[in-house]
Amino acid sequence: MSALYQLLYLRVPTHATVHENVTAAKILGMARAAPLVNAILRRTIRERDSLVQILDESEVGRYAYPPWWINEVKADWPGEWEPLLLAGNTRAPMTLRVNLTRMTRNAYQRELTAAGFSALDGSIAPTAIRLDRPCAVDHLPGFAAGWVSVQDEAAQLATPFLDPQPGMRVLDACSAPGGKTAHLLEYTEGNIQLDAVDNDPERLRRVHATIQRIGCGTARLIPADATCPEEFFTGDPYDRILLDAPCSGSGIVRRHPDIKITRTRTSVERAQTLQARLLEAIWPLLGVSGRLLYVTCSIFECENDRVIGSFIARHPDAVCEGFPDNRLAETKFGVASRTGRDECDGFYFARLQKSG
Repeated sequence: MSALYQLLYLRVPTHATVHENVTAAKILGMARAAPLVNAILRRTIRERDSLVQILDESEVGRYAYPPWWINEVKADWPGEWEPLLLAGNTRAPMTLRVNLTRMTRNAYQRELTAAGFSALDGSIAPTAIRLDRPCAVDHLPGFAAGWVSVQDEAAQLATPFLDPQPGMRVLDACSAPGGKTAHLLEYTEGNIQLDAVDNDPERLRRVHATIQRIGCGTARLIPADATCPEEFFTGDPYDRILLDAPCSGSGIVRRHPDIKITRTRTSVERAQTLQARLLEAIWPLLGVSGRLLYVTCSIFECENDRVIGSFIARHPDAVCEGFPDNRLAETKFGVASRTGRDECDGFYFARLQKSG
């Protein structure tokens, strides 16, 4: 597949593509297949123009998504489906989150300029800076000292949307890899009682390393399944809960294009089931007047409004809160960022308050 892509769409010399891929077949122990690889690639070279025309005449070829994905986005975003699909094929920027306990965004911009970087302030998050080109994190001024973290601009909205206040008990229900966990501590200068739960101990070690690097307080890191609160809940209700739910990742496909291949309609349905289970499991842990923020990095309505709508129908004490003064697209129960329109990944946010 990679060889065909090179021949059809890249500027790699055709003879180099053929030679390297035939050689690769031999090295990988498939010497008997080498003549077939050679024949397919040479025929592709001869028929390239007609093949490209055939591909461009189909939606799958034109947009480079599986049919079910295209149909899903068409149904969910009838007025914006084409820009959304095309934006998912673009190169994502490297976006930073400034640790405002260390310095202002303007001050860090000056640090970047002095180090030879060019960057722009984010447009929807007050902590965001977009670099004009990506770089290794150890080249960023003050990264090791916790001045900044790498995080998409839409993801940076989760903490201010949750708006934890000093002294509150906060649960980060699916915390790894730790970007939002760290932001919760930065936002409150570490003055919260934070429980960070994840079912992968190895990924929790990454959360710990991130918390250590930013130096803004501590969290209780708990290797547990958030669908089983008996594994971690002490009995004291939480004032705030962040549920960054596992999802299809359809909103971050420009960063992880393999998602187009690894996700299926069935896997999305499994994600919906897990999202519903997580909401059911952690809702009882929230105190009266407390707030739960449901987040996905998906643009599929079935993982977003549909999950929240079903949950609200089952729980009369769950009240949707609005999102005043934001630039995101309003949905029935929340708001959503759109790749290509908001200069960030595709995220969904719904905010629920527990009534008395």
